[in-house]
Amino acid sequence: DATFLNSPKELNLTWFLSYLKAILLAMEKKLKPGRPVGATTFEPAAARAFGAVVRDFRTELGVSQEELGNRAQIERSHMGKIERGQHLPNLALILKLAIALSITPGVLVDRAASRLSK
Repeated sequence: DATFLNSPKELNLTWFLSYLKAILLAMEKKLKPGRPVGATTFEPAAARAFGAVVRDFRTELGVSQEELGNRAQIERSHMGKIERGQHLPNLALILKLAIALSITPGVLVDRAASRLSK
């Protein structure tokens, strides 16, 4: 009931905010954590293997997630998702991570593949 509203503008604003909230709630239901917008597939085993390899190299270097993220120009929260296996990076991110870790991209991918075959 909109009888408490003082003007049609208030009614329109109230309606608009309700509509916007409904859209955002619908969007939340469609998106899954750790998946980029538009992604249709996700390989959890590969993501976990790759994340474990990144974590191993990072801890070997003795740097924090935040420091590695800074070196690779990736947000720390995103680094956490990669290391936990909630996000499988694309080629561009793999290249950035390899450079930040001072290794070749092939080493990252080979180690992840060997973890998968165990």
